[in-house]
Amino acid sequence: MNITREQTDTLQEDITIRLSPEDYKEQVNQELKKQARKASLPGFRPGKVPISVVRRMVGMSVLMEELNKTINKSLSDYLKEENLQILGDPLPKDQLPDDYFDVNCNKELEFTFEVGLAPEFEVKWPEAEETPPLYEIEIDEEFLDKQIESLRERMGENIQAEKVEKGDIIYGKLVEVDENGEALEEGFEKMVALNPARMKQPDALDVFLGQEVDATTELDLFSLGENAGEIADLLYMEAEEVEALRDKRLQFTIRRINRMKPAEMGPDFFNKVLENEEGSENWVETEEAFRQALREKIQEGLASEPTRRFSHELREKLLELNPIPLPTSFLKKWIKQSSKEEISDEKLEEEFDEYANQLRWSLILQKLEEQHPQLEVDELDLEESMREILRKSIPDMDEEMEKAYLAHSLQNEQMVRMQYDKIFEKQLSDFWLEKLQPEKQTISATEFFKPQDE
Repeated sequence: MNITREQTDTLQEDITIRLSPEDYKEQVNQELKKQARKASLPGFRPGKVPISVVRRMVGMSVLMEELNKTINKSLSDYLKEENLQILGDPLPKDQLPDDYFDVNCNKELEFTFEVGLAPEFEVKWPEAEETPPLYEIEIDEEFLDKQIESLRERMGENIQAEKVEKGDIIYGKLVEVDENGEALEEGFEKMVALNPARMKQPDALDVFLGQEVDATTELDLFSLGENAGEIADLLYMEAEEVEALRDKRLQFTIRRINRMKPAEMGPDFFNKVLENEEGSENWVETEEAFRQALREKIQEGLASEPTRRFSHELREKLLELNPIPLPTSFLKKWIKQSSKEEISDEKLEEEFDEYANQLRWSLILQKLEEQHPQLEVDELDLEESMREILRKSIPDMDEEMEKAYLAHSLQNEQMVRMQYDKIFEKQLSDFWLEKLQPEKQTISATEFFKPQDE
C-alpha cells in the first residue's frame, strides 16, 4: 500500500491510496470462504459450494465491501499519523466504473479523495475600545407602559362588536363574483378570518373601518400581503390556491366582528399578573404599588439578557477580527453531496456565507476549548443539571426512581445536547466576562430591545 497527498488549492488536498493485490486479496478470499460454508445451492452439499461458484455469485459485492473497509481504515489511520485536521468528510474524486475492478483480486487499484483542511490560526481578541459593553437594563416608564398594555390585551375579554374598529378580527365569507357582483355558480368561496395581528400590513384592513355585520366590500386579495405565500398563511390556504385568484373579482361579506376588550386596571388584574393569592402579604391594591412590583418582576426576568447580548455581540466582533480562511470550493462540493435534499447552486451561494461563519465560529470555540480546559463540560455537572430538571418535573421521586429516570434521560441525545450547550454557554460567557472585563453601561429597556435596524 502506498499513500500520497498533493495540494490542489488553499487548504485543499488530494490523498491517493494505491493498493496492491496483497493489500486486499486475502481479506476477500477469507470472506468468500465464510460465504461458501454457509451457502446452500442445488447440486451441492451444504457447506461444500466451491469458492469459484461463490465468487461468480457474490464476488463483486464482497470485493467492494472489503475494499471499503480497507480504504476507510487506511485513510483514517493516515489522517491521524499525519495529524491532519479535516473539515467535512473526504470525497471520492472519481466515480470508478465496475470494469475497473477485478473480482479475482489480481489488479492494483488506485483511489483518490479530496479533503478540506482545517486552518491553523490563533484567536485574535478585541482591544478594550472594541469590546462590546455589558449593559445594565433599567425598566423605563415607556417600556413598563407597553408591557402593561400588552398584559391588559392578553388578559382582556373577547367581545363581539357592531362596527369594525382598528385591531378588530373580522370574520366573513370571501366569494368570487362576476362583473355585476353576483356569486359565480362554481366560483371560489371560503369563510376566512382577517386578523391584523397576523399581518405585516394591517392597514390593508382600513377599508372595513366603520362597517357593520353583513356589509359587503369588493376586496383586492393581494393588498393583504406582499406575496401569495404570506396571504396564504393569513387565510390558512395554500399559496397555489391564492395565486389562482390573482385575476379574480372577489367580495368579502362580514359575518362577525371580534374585539379584545382590555382588562380593567384594578386589584384583580394587578394580582393576577403578579400571581399573588388574595390575602397574601404581596397583595397590591393601587396602581403605583402594581407598577413597582411589576417593574421588579420584569427586572428579575431580564437578568440574563445583558450577558446574552454581550455574548452575541462578542461573537460578531470575534468573527470580524478572525476572518479564518476556509477550503471554500471543497466545502461547497461537500455540502451538495452530503445534503439529504437536493440543493441548487443558487441556494448554496445564497446560504454559504452564513454556513461559513457558523463553521468559523465552531473552529474558534474548538480552539478556545483546547487552550482553556476549564471550558470543558464536566460529566458530573451534566448529570447534576439533568437531575435538577427531573426533580423539578417530578418533585416526590425516591432515590431509586431518580436513579432510574436519570439513566433513561442520559440516553436521550437531544436532551443531553441541550443541557450540554446550556452549561457550555454559561461557562463560556463567564470566561469572556473575566477575560475582557467589559465596560458596564446603563441602558433603558426600551432602547435595549429596540430592533437593531432602527
